[in-house]
Amino acid sequence: MLRNQQDPAIMVAGNYNLKCNKNLETCPAGHEMRECVEGRHCVQCEDTSYQPNSNKYGDKCRLRKVCTQRFMKYQHHGSTVRDADCMCFEGYHFENEDQRACVPNRECDKGYGQGPYGVCENCLAKNMYSDVKDRLQACKPLKNCEKVSRCTLKKSNGTFDNVCGPVMDDIVNCDNLTTEKPKVEESSNTAIIVGCVSVLLFVGVIVALCYYFCFHRPRSRSHKKRAPTQEELDAVVSQVIENAKKDEKYCKQALNTSCTIIENNIGRQIWSLPQELFRKHFQAGKYEVIVEKYKGDQPKAAVNGYFREWRSWKEDKAETITDLFMCLKTCNRIDIVYMIATKLNEIDSLDVPEKLSDKEDSLQKQKPSYMGSLLYSVFPCLGKKRRYPSEEKASEKPETMNRLLDTESGAELQHQTQQPGLPPLAAATEAADAQQTLSTAVIIPPHAPTLESTNEEPYSASLQSIYAILELTPS
Repeated sequence: MLRNQQDPAIMVAGNYNLKCNKNLETCPAGHEMRECVEGRHCVQCEDTSYQPNSNKYGDKCRLRKVCTQRFMKYQHHGSTVRDADCMCFEGYHFENEDQRACVPNRECDKGYGQGPYGVCENCLAKNMYSDVKDRLQACKPLKNCEKVSRCTLKKSNGTFDNVCGPVMDDIVNCDNLTTEKPKVEESSNTAIIVGCVSVLLFVGVIVALCYYFCFHRPRSRSHKKRAPTQEELDAVVSQVIENAKKDEKYCKQALNTSCTIIENNIGRQIWSLPQELFRKHFQAGKYEVIVEKYKGDQPKAAVNGYFREWRSWKEDKAETITDLFMCLKTCNRIDIVYMIATKLNEIDSLDVPEKLSDKEDSLQKQKPSYMGSLLYSVFPCLGKKRRYPSEEKASEKPETMNRLLDTESGAELQHQTQQPGLPPLAAATEAADAQQTLSTAVIIPPHAPTLESTNEEPYSASLQSIYAILELTPS
């Protein structure tokens, strides 16, 4: 056999050899054409590239996708003739066909399922259904009752599966299918028995209630605790700092709790937070480096990163807690300090001031409910063993109530008026503010407005004591 003068390069073990060929026009998939001394030859693509088609000179091998981003993994690593395929973790999806980043799924209502690129699809339009509201489930196929010789008793609306009836020999007349209800035979004897049992049950319940309330009623304590006042939260903040100085384990627990609450509530102060955290850092512009490092993360993840860097520098010490509270004060988020104090107040190991515990014990009793008042009016014996706070206050003399109020607030006013370093007029003003704070019992709710969003004087006055705590504590 005569050899062709335009013989292409010979394929050896899946690769084209390096023999030059002046007349070489194309290379197969998985290769690219390169120049050599006497012409051109085909070279196989590298492990990180691919070429899906036969190609001419100038068509380079293409780079494969890299599936190492967050929440992403390889579905197929690819080959020299095929690109790699990426897929997102469960609960995440690609924003588009580029497969560059995985983002969290939206929450789809019942009747809608997860579709490509995070779109909630109408399941019923696809003859499918979805019976849950979540971020994971896709539409599921509906049962085909007729296929298994059953009639469809209840057709799906997209939020539940079709309901099939029993197996039938002929399903042609499914439209006329009716469910027969059993006939109820009423009997006079049955009615009498039911009536007697109902009367006995009613009498038994009344007797049990009388016995319980008159002879065996325990002294109930309210299962709900009142919200602590601003004065008590200030005491808790001061106690947190003192306990952190004494117990290293408690200090670390308080820092973990504080960082978690700040991550969930810092909001738009996410940019001023790192600036205040790293303001005293020995490296100039440290906060800019930290912000640049975590700018691509989600807000909570970025704040978590700020705190990791900050705690590795400051260490878990009592001074670190003081600096954190001062940082929140500078960011005008003193409300978060009160959230932290409220949360730490619930920790069993916290040494809560005795004054706070006594006040909570004094408020355990509640007013009787409507049903309780009705029972007391029907059965007088139910009201002899308990007197509620409203009744006790009504029975006290006005002079006694005024004396108690003067005793409770006098000591606090004396302490406020004797603060060193204040002129008499300023001390009197501070005492008046303290009196107003104690009388109104300002409570900072979990979602109190930030200092940026309110200009009300009572709220600003209620923060003076916590400012004093933070400023007098050594940093």
